[in-house]
Amino acid sequence: MIDVRTRSWIAVVLTVLMPLRVAPAQEQAAEAKPWEAWQPPSVGMPDPNAFELYELAFDLQAAIQARLEEEHAGDAEPPRLVLDAADGLDTETTRTLAAAYAPVFRTLEEAIAGEAQFPMLTDPEQQMPYFAKLREAARMFSSRARMYRADGRPLRAALDAIACMHIGADAMTQGTLISGLVGVAVQSIGLRDLDAAMPAMDATEAQIALNALRRAAAERASFTDVMRGEETYVRLAMIRYFPMFEEAQDAADRQLGPEAAGQLGAMEPARTWEEIGRYFSDLAAQADRPWCERTDPEEPANPLLANLTPAYRVASLKFAVMEARCALAQAALAAHIYLADTEGLPESLDALVPDYLPDVPRDPFADAPLQAEYFPPERRAHPATGREPQGGEVLVIYSLGPDGNDDGGQDIGTSVDADSIGDIALVLAPD
Repeated sequence: MIDVRTRSWIAVVLTVLMPLRVAPAQEQAAEAKPWEAWQPPSVGMPDPNAFELYELAFDLQAAIQARLEEEHAGDAEPPRLVLDAADGLDTETTRTLAAAYAPVFRTLEEAIAGEAQFPMLTDPEQQMPYFAKLREAARMFSSRARMYRADGRPLRAALDAIACMHIGADAMTQGTLISGLVGVAVQSIGLRDLDAAMPAMDATEAQIALNALRRAAAERASFTDVMRGEETYVRLAMIRYFPMFEEAQDAADRQLGPEAAGQLGAMEPARTWEEIGRYFSDLAAQADRPWCERTDPEEPANPLLANLTPAYRVASLKFAVMEARCALAQAALAAHIYLADTEGLPESLDALVPDYLPDVPRDPFADAPLQAEYFPPERRAHPATGREPQGGEVLVIYSLGPDGNDDGGQDIGTSVDADSIGDIALVLAPD
């Protein structure tokens, strides 16, 4: 995954830099070389590190899959416990496969319970095969969660959904943009299944799920953390691939060809190295602010950094959407418990504090708590019979979304981009 990104990045940079002249050799020689003294920041590794359990789970999964493929060699498609959201659920087949993969689930659950630090990137060519395996693990939990919902076991389904939240948080510890985006994707799978399980839970089950979700949310890295790690990756890639750093000339020649690699030498190495630091400091400072207060950093004059900027803007939004949906799920679980205790939905989220939540979850798109709109039951007399059928009460909990406007809970939908109009909403409508 990282190799593809690196190659595409290099191709873009070459296109931008082709017209530039090659700096004279004497100018290059006179420059300071701060990258020669630079070392990637050290990261403390927990002992024991639950990442080792993830690796064991991946090995178990591969061995079990190989055995199943051998047992079903004549089938058109070997069985896999990995369903997409749109796939139909064959409960009996899923139950059989969940039993077969039970050692994998147990090992992943032990990993989730422990403290994990994924290996930090030290080489831009380093392969990260476990990212694809993490997504597959999340889809396995999702498939089992759907089975539990079909079996009438909503708490087990919710805990499998929250397991995806933990897996995503652990993935983010690797500390690059790609690990952050994998973590967001995995957590999105979990939140989708949690929303589906929530209506069938009783108060005790909802409280267990809420406690578990709050723990998982607390483990998640912030976008600021990810950007700080991404700076390390960019510096490593610079040293590895770009001939402005002389020790990388041979590698650049091999990757790009001598003629194209030479044209990158027109950039000033020391200045570029300094600009990287300023650029990522600005990104981290913006990421620490609520979405409504963020501004895009000034477009970098350095073409390398200018070409990275759009990807970081998109990632920033994905993180904010995930934070919003996670906050909505916490508020909805608390409201579900309130409903069971009082036989009615809260008329505001403030009613949940402090008995059900320590405070109202914050909206990452506004410097304020989440919003809610309460709709009381309706009675309408039928003109012929005079009877008064009752429509149930409804609570809409929502984030303002990227436009920052309060649209009264008018939901954007599943796809959110920077230009989306509306709110990110979750609707509670008990039977």
